[in-house]
Amino acid sequence: MPLPDFRCKSMGAHELSMKKLFGIFDLPILVSVRAQEQIQHVTLKEHPEGLAFEINNEASKKLVKETLRFFESYVVGKNVPLLSFEWGQITPFTRSVLHQLEGVSFGKTETYAQIARKVGSPQGARAVGGACGRNPFPFFIPCHRIVGTQGLGGFSAGLIFKEKLLNFEKLIRT
Repeated sequence: MPLPDFRCKSMGAHELSMKKLFGIFDLPILVSVRAQEQIQHVTLKEHPEGLAFEINNEASKKLVKETLRFFESYVVGKNVPLLSFEWGQITPFTRSVLHQLEGVSFGKTETYAQIARKVGSPQGARAVGGACGRNPFPFFIPCHRIVGTQGLGGFSAGLIFKEKLLNFEKLIRT
């Protein structure tokens, strides 16, 4: 599998590890990151060659390396390092939900209702679902790990992606 177009100049030692990384599993997702000193926005799209990653030219070299470390940890099921996000116009409620999501471990799921209780809104499962839907950092802040009490719930990139991510995490965890 060819190395994805990272749209960055020099990445040094990470280049080789990323070639290995993208060859080890079949998850047809392109993770597109808009960043400078912090991650500003993440988009998930279909990618025919498996997991791929791109980041814009303005991203700092430090952030590129941190993001690559995140991917390297993710694909082997290790706890991933926290990244720096630009929170912008996110409401306090949505931000509190997203912070709770950062604590949901790889390969695990929680329900919208469980997260609602954790953020002090026990009747707020639908509001938590809305906050997950507004998550500007999907994949990095794992809203895909939050499910309904009677099914997958929703996912901004589509339920097929959510199911693939959850199945991948379950497989790697076992």
